[in-house]
Amino acid sequence: ASSEGTKSNVSFQIKSAKDKKKKKKKNKHANIMKEVDDENQPETTISPVSNIDESDYGCPRWILIIDTCSLLHDNGMGVQKLIDLANHATNAHIKAQNQRNVASMTAIVDEPIDILLPFKVWSELEYQSKSSETKNAYAARSSIRMLRDVMELGVNQVCVLRSQSLLESHEAAAKFLSKDSQSTNDDYILACAMVENEQFKSNRSTCREVAGGVVIVTLDNNLACKAYANGLKVDSPFKFHQYYQTRMSSLRQRAAG
Repeated sequence: ASSEGTKSNVSFQIKSAKDKKKKKKKNKHANIMKEVDDENQPETTISPVSNIDESDYGCPRWILIIDTCSLLHDNGMGVQKLIDLANHATNAHIKAQNQRNVASMTAIVDEPIDILLPFKVWSELEYQSKSSETKNAYAARSSIRMLRDVMELGVNQVCVLRSQSLLESHEAAAKFLSKDSQSTNDDYILACAMVENEQFKSNRSTCREVAGGVVIVTLDNNLACKAYANGLKVDSPFKFHQYYQTRMSSLRQRAAG
């Protein structure tokens, strides 16, 4: 019995040695094939991680509420420049988002601008277009033509200019203006701005930026005081244009540095 056990142990050891040799040979062959495959693989690089979150797009955002006097001053050229500025910023953002390219997204820092025309402004422009004062009448008609061209152009593409509707105007007035007192046209424009400001604040929790928001663009001192009294920002067309360009220039320098 002991002789048979010894023979079985020897054969088992010989078999184990052969299995180990085969396994070693197989592993060696696998390593060689892996090296060949690695050599044939294209070189891979790790893409840099963007420090810009996609949720940052649209934050901060500027909403400019245009008053009638801004359109009558200088035949509306100041407002036209703001529309051009807004178009440039919007197109830059759309291009960056479509490309999904980290380099271009970090280089473009222009903040989106929406331009809103309160419905009451149309009534004031119509009134001024029929005025006996030639200068105001000409400026009103020029502004109406310019605004129509911009709005018609926006039918088939992204438009930075939008108008408050008649229904929206009534709703804003019902919410913010007293029924017991006689509201002025400025009050309707102010109510339009307050609705936009309320909506902006409700969405602001998703934004880390503190800039942006609703700005009433006017040269009317009384409307400006009413806006300040209700916690709104105010600027003239020229001053906002200048401020925005200075801010964007500073942001580009910071992004490049």
